[in-house]
Amino acid sequence: MDLTLSDDQKAFRAVAREFLDKEVLPHRAEWDRAEAVDPAIIPKLGAIGFFGLTIPGEYGGIGGDYITYCLGMEELGRADSSVRGIVSVSMGLVGNVLLSHGSEEQKQQWLPQIATGSKLACFALTEPGAGSDPGNLATSAVPDGGDYLLSGQKVFITNATWADLCLVFARTGGPGPKGISAFLVPTGTPGFETREIKGKLGLRGQATAEMPPRTLTAATAGALGLAGAVLGTVAAYIAAIAYAWDNPLDGLSELSSVPTENLLIILIGMPLIAAAAGWLLAGREPAAIAHQPIE
Repeated sequence: MDLTLSDDQKAFRAVAREFLDKEVLPHRAEWDRAEAVDPAIIPKLGAIGFFGLTIPGEYGGIGGDYITYCLGMEELGRADSSVRGIVSVSMGLVGNVLLSHGSEEQKQQWLPQIATGSKLACFALTEPGAGSDPGNLATSAVPDGGDYLLSGQKVFITNATWADLCLVFARTGGPGPKGISAFLVPTGTPGFETREIKGKLGLRGQATAEMPPRTLTAATAGALGLAGAVLGTVAAYIAAIAYAWDNPLDGLSELSSVPTENLLIILIGMPLIAAAAGWLLAGREPAAIAHQPIE
């Protein structure tokens, strides 16, 4: 495993840092107090290439690798993690899932806009009763003629009030992660509603919202995977969460008992872990990252 940065990766990091030092760092305290990032930053981020880091040129991206993606997220997080969240959700979660599992028609429709930041996307997994535990996800999707009726509630959804597209996870099959399907739902769909959450302790600048209990129609053409067919990137993400929920911390007491030197080791090691994950993803080995099959 060679984690030495290439000249292109170093160049992108330098351009990203210079841009963020000028356009984001001076404003982050103001955005935090206002609980709102200035939307004018979105097209500027798109022009630099942040929203197209891992999206191929044929779909409007810059075709970067996952190491470059990690470097971009590091620089965004250093400048303002609220801005990082906007990018990592729209491009990192939704864009990459669409790239790996979408139909050609879905890719052509959405990826060029996501890659430039002209359209934002949100990732609707978290629920009030289940958190981000896919095994207990309650939102349902039932066939309705040629479409699906989605019924449920989501919470803490980044970008939801800004997004043009929502990737909604709902249960179409039996219990557990394998019963989950994913649907691309334009936010202009009748019945789609969001309520912004204010008063957060962190990530205050990014738009985070609740999607209150509703029933809405999702076109079959928007389905990415039905009843266990959501594999690859989504499966690795769900498997990692499922593993974490099978091995939870016993409240804050366990976390507070971790020796300080261990926390420092974790903190220092995070960039190496991210780089290693990027290296594995470059070889298209997401299962090697999750280390946990979906049961």
